[in-house]
Amino acid sequence: MFAEAGQLLGCPNSLVQSPTFTIEARKEDLWFVASKEDANKPHSVKVSDTGRVTCDESCVRWARHNICSHTVAVAEKVEMLSKYFNGLGIGERQGR
Repeated sequence: MFAEAGQLLGCPNSLVQSPTFTIEARKEDLWFVASKEDANKPHSVKVSDTGRVTCDESCVRWARHNICSHTVAVAEKVEMLSKYFNGLGIGERQGR
């Protein structure tokens, strides 16, 4: 999954942010992420300002685990990977 996220990040135009008409900050951004299953149907990934990152219902890994290469790649792209992992309970453990 992490290798696939790295491939997405390294491939030009594999992550594209949805345009907007407003200049105000949005509470949620929409990204389109290339799909290796169907090149004509990218995955839709939503990123909230709280760090919640979600993939669309057609993503099997997301449906099973609430994490996938698409969400990891977008979270890294928008510099919210730690926030995303913390929300999933994957953050660093305290007291070590």
